[in-house]
Amino acid sequence: MSRSPPRLGELAALARSQHGLFTGTQARGLGVTRRMAERRVAGGEWCNVERGVYRIAGAPPRREAEVLAAILATNVRSVASHATAAHLLGLHRVGPVVSIELCALGTTLPLRRGVRVHRTRRLEPCDTCVVEGVPVTSGARTLVDLAARLDAATLTALVDDAICAGRTSGSWLYRRAVALRGGRRGVGRLIRLTAEGAEGTFRSWLERRAAWVLRSGGIRRPRWNVPVYDRRGMIGLVDALFPPERVVVEFEGMRFHTTPEQRERDAARFNRLVMGGYTALRYGWSDVVEQPGRLITEVRHALGVSRPPP
Repeated sequence: MSRSPPRLGELAALARSQHGLFTGTQARGLGVTRRMAERRVAGGEWCNVERGVYRIAGAPPRREAEVLAAILATNVRSVASHATAAHLLGLHRVGPVVSIELCALGTTLPLRRGVRVHRTRRLEPCDTCVVEGVPVTSGARTLVDLAARLDAATLTALVDDAICAGRTSGSWLYRRAVALRGGRRGVGRLIRLTAEGAEGTFRSWLERRAAWVLRSGGIRRPRWNVPVYDRRGMIGLVDALFPPERVVVEFEGMRFHTTPEQRERDAARFNRLVMGGYTALRYGWSDVVEQPGRLITEVRHALGVSRPPP
């Protein structure tokens, strides 16, 4: 009985969809024998990059390809996770990635040095996604996985980054954190950050930090993210409002108000606040983080608070 010829065109198309990669199992499914594979490796057409994983010669050596090769080598359902997933999702606050981290169902054989496999009993479809052709844990699952290794400030900032980037929502993160908690350290902090009412209070890490600065200066709690009005109607949503004194405090983070159009709208809104009888103060990241004393003094002056801050 003659053997069917190898379907090399289909294999090439598969490799193109996988950053130039394919597994020995995928090749055999398309009629490529082990001996054929060995000849192509010896001839320089293919490269052996992981145990049972090949790359078409000439395929660009991208970071995504390196991560995908590690995933394909596990021979079980696995995805990029933890810090590796965070970077692929565009969440870089976790710091540099030293090794490739994967989350795999069941047991796996040890991989090469530089690849760390986290075994898990739960890897539901809603907790995974695909980024640049690489299977990764979703934004919510990534935050749950990282919660134990991050301090409170970094985790809070990372939550805001993920929500701002559209990688998750506060309500979905809350539901997944509750579902996946199961004794995991740090997940309780995620639940408190995203519980009902918490998301509506602050829209960014900078606002959370500013709230702490105001409290430390003995300033009473303002109303956060509320609409203000003039005779023409609603001016807009302001970050912090002290209603009796008609004092508005705005905090301009690094991720917002970046385009010329946005800056023009902000300027028009600021002018309407002033003409509408509000005292409007604006602060940036460095004011809140590096010069909180000045911020406290100016807000207290606007509020007519004479007692010096503690």
